[in-house]
Amino acid sequence: MSEKNFNLYVEINNSNLIFYVEETYNQNSSKIKYKLDIPTIGLERNKILNFDELFDIIKKNIYLSEQNLKCTFKEIVLILDNFDISFVTLSGYKKLNGSQILRENITYILNTLKFYVDKNEEKKNNLTYF
Repeated sequence: MSEKNFNLYVEINNSNLIFYVEETYNQNSSKIKYKLDIPTIGLERNKILNFDELFDIIKKNIYLSEQNLKCTFKEIVLILDNFDISFVTLSGYKKLNGSQILRENITYILNTLKFYVDKNEEKKNNLTYF
């Protein structure tokens, strides 16, 4: 006896949201059982303008998919289009000449690194420092 499983995939890209439901039989074969393609609202030029509106659209269409297939999804696979994210990796140091490192030394190193990132990445408007 074959056991059916449904997996929900939600793809978010620049122009639309695509909902796929994959039906699998004993993990040996699968097919797309349901597909819904809707234009994105609240997302423009790779930025979320209205999170609540986008969230409501996603939630409503997940519910619609569940009602259409008469099942409840336990997991959702979210596929994001590449939004041209870039990462900068760097390291910094300060010569201490054998003295103990102080909080001021760490602050100095972090501020120096932040200055270099801001100087070299002027076109970036959203930087997160860890």
